Amino acid sequence: MHRSSAAIWATVATLLAGCSEKFVKEKQLDALNQDLIGVYKANTDIDIGNGKSLPKGDIVCLYASSTEKDSVKLYAYPYREVREEVLPSNVLYMFKEDFEGKKFDQQVFEKNISERFSRVEGEDGYCQK
Repeated sequence: MHRSSAAIWATVATLLAGCSEKFVKEKQLDALNQDLIGVYKANTDIDIGNGKSLPKGDIVCLYASSTEKDSVKLYAYPYREVREEVLPSNVLYMFKEDFEGKKFDQQVFEKNISERFSRVEGEDGYCQK
């Protein structure tokens, strides 16, 4: 009886570990966010939900987040603000289905970012985490 209950608990632990797995691994997300440090200008009006948009030309800082097992998000906040003190805007939300083979591809994500934003040179110091 103890063997079968141990096997059941092992199976449950394996399933739970798989459920908590993030779509973008922590190391990969850290590297991506390190690459994103800088100031960006919106290339177009960007829908941020609830009938609001981030206007073309707005200057922002960006960071990526992946707290779920099937998606990755890009957030923007005003570039002269402290990230932890403002409510960031979700400016890009991509799901597994948006990537070939349903696996995160940083180049695909960065391509989507570059369609929405251009890097502004010389202001990088304002977007440090």
